[in-house]
Amino acid sequence: MDLLVVGAGEIGRWVADTVAADDAPVDASVAFADREPAVAGDAAADRDARTVDADGDSTHDAVCLAVPMSAVPAAVEAYAPRAEEAIVDVSGEMTDALAAMREHAADLERASYHPLFAPPRVPGNVAVVVDEGGPTVDGLTASVEAGGNDVFETTADEHDAAMETVQAGAHAAVLAWRLAADPVREEFHTPVSAALPARLRRRGRRGRRRGGDRRGRRRGVRRPLRARSRRPRGARPAGVRRREADEKPMIDRTAVRNNANYLRNVRPIDPEEIAEYIEGTPHPAVVRETLREEAFDLRLRERDDGAFVPVPEAPVDPPGWDPEALPEAYSFALEDLLVREYGANWHRGESGDELRERVRRLKSDYLYENEVEYDRVAALGYAIYHLPAYYATVGHVLDDLTQNGLLDRTLRVLDVGAGVGGPALGLHDYLPGDAVVEYHAVEPSAATGVLERLLEETGRNFRTTVHETTAEAFLGTDGDGEGTAPDAADPATDDPFDLVLFGNVLSELADPVAVADAALDALASDGSLVAFAPADRNTAIGLRRVERSLVAGEEDDVGPGRDAEIYSPALRLWPDAVPTDPGWSFDVAPDLAVPPFQRRLDGAATRGETDEPGEFVNVDVQFAYSILRPDGRRRVDIEASAERCARMAESERHVTDRVNLLAVKLSHDLSEGGNALYRVGDGSQATDHYLVCTRETALNRDLREAGYGAVVFVENGLVLWNEDEGAYNVVVDDETVVDLVAP
Repeated sequence: MDLLVVGAGEIGRWVADTVAADDAPVDASVAFADREPAVAGDAAADRDARTVDADGDSTHDAVCLAVPMSAVPAAVEAYAPRAEEAIVDVSGEMTDALAAMREHAADLERASYHPLFAPPRVPGNVAVVVDEGGPTVDGLTASVEAGGNDVFETTADEHDAAMETVQAGAHAAVLAWRLAADPVREEFHTPVSAALPARLRRRGRRGRRRGGDRRGRRRGVRRPLRARSRRPRGARPAGVRRREADEKPMIDRTAVRNNANYLRNVRPIDPEEIAEYIEGTPHPAVVRETLREEAFDLRLRERDDGAFVPVPEAPVDPPGWDPEALPEAYSFALEDLLVREYGANWHRGESGDELRERVRRLKSDYLYENEVEYDRVAALGYAIYHLPAYYATVGHVLDDLTQNGLLDRTLRVLDVGAGVGGPALGLHDYLPGDAVVEYHAVEPSAATGVLERLLEETGRNFRTTVHETTAEAFLGTDGDGEGTAPDAADPATDDPFDLVLFGNVLSELADPVAVADAALDALASDGSLVAFAPADRNTAIGLRRVERSLVAGEEDDVGPGRDAEIYSPALRLWPDAVPTDPGWSFDVAPDLAVPPFQRRLDGAATRGETDEPGEFVNVDVQFAYSILRPDGRRRVDIEASAERCARMAESERHVTDRVNLLAVKLSHDLSEGGNALYRVGDGSQATDHYLVCTRETALNRDLREAGYGAVVFVENGLVLWNEDEGAYNVVVDDETVVDLVAP
């Protein structure tokens, strides 16, 4: 049997090992396919297997889908043509998987398996629904049984209902332990009780986690100033306090650094080995914690085995960020909070009604620009509705930096208005496993309770500090002196930041320009300020207004380049010009799969006969963004020439004329089935400009194929005035040539 395993994670590797084992009753060869070729290559290298292209057309006797539950239907559609005899999955959700198989693989043997364990805890029980049996499925089942597993048949309905009960019970058991247990010596633990603390301390594993409607704001929110910092997984463990300046050092930090620098290019740095070289022979745990505190400056990362190794010097490569869903670890963590707050049936009854009402209120307050008071219920409702889309957004924006090698593998990050943690989790998963991050969140509201729980899912080299204070206090822009909060004296914040994030927060600040300007001052000379906002008109234009104030100095008449340069996407192609159009533009990325917590909250809602489902589902990824840099770098170094191009600022005198333009594409197709319509700009425009393609040809096809933020050269476009829209339309027809200048 030639078996294609789609998904080279732990379960996919277990499938390969099980089918190819010496005791298996079938003679199997295995191929791996994965969206990350390196992952597939790693899986194949560890066993007698090969890799094939995930988007290829190779065919195999059987295909086994070992992908996340939310990805199974799409994977069935994609890979059914590559199966000659059978298609199966091991995802753990059977109803949707089998429905997709019946639709796309009606002529094949079909089965859905659910290993009720996580490798390496094998063997164990394996549930199976055989939808269409045959010799290939029989051989797979026999191989699983030969591995010592207990395979039992069920139905899709019985399985899915049972798993909902089991998972809810597991949540309740874990939370009961958390609430009731006091610390005890390790020797007193039974096998069952010993496992529970580990479950509570669970951390997200390193590696790629594949993982908007318009958010309710916190504009003008009345929050108490709590200028203190918390370190849920920060620089020192419980019981190890910060050494004050007049205290005797607990360890010779210079000696630790010197030894680490000596060993870094020789072998992995073992804290136990270094302890032997330090005067007084400190405990290895103290050495390990010292290395953790010094790791960022030493460019060291901690491996899973506790040793430290150098961080590669190469910048972060674009990871091909295209999440299909919010990762399960984060979904579980959020539901963990919901179960702890309301119980296993949090989405039903009074608690579900309260959360739904709070989500409705957030959306309404946002729409009418009301003030929002963020208590714990509001924070949970906000997380349910906004976490997935905000998680996905940050990676799409960071692609602009990694394409030019401008994101280092050691990053000091400031997340202003961190909220419930969507941008932080997206950043964590965007970066490679060998990156080291010193992450600082500034968030004054009750959202910190959700944020801290979700940050527990990040890896050991993503070191987090939560500052429960306002952005104004943290950055020192308070007019009443409150900016001299304790954070200002915290040595962890003295060094400049490599990356400052404003994720969906600028519209909520009383003076966003002053706060963003102070954030620019906190940047390293080669750092980046990254701001993004919901795609709706008000917040998107507000973001662009902040961008223009910082770069053009609109408030004090200082010319362009006062504090920073626009890196992307709204490039100024005429260096002496300043745009004055509204600037409403936004990017669009693929929708995410609906996460379980949104499906539960929405499914339990009471609706009238005419009400449509989906009120509490929010998985569209649409966002405006801006990247500013103090070093003057731009994503592409291109300028327009007056000898070849007309300025958009002068379009009025070109109406009914054909002209050449150099333009930045600032939207996807905005039409609704008519002629393709794209917003564009060149940095000089005073009025909205659109390219309208009335006839696509081989010579102007680049307009459609260019991505958001791409620079195109338009030759012989017809300028017209659109009275109804108050905008200029530049017609692209069969006389027009459009060339992609920079993607």
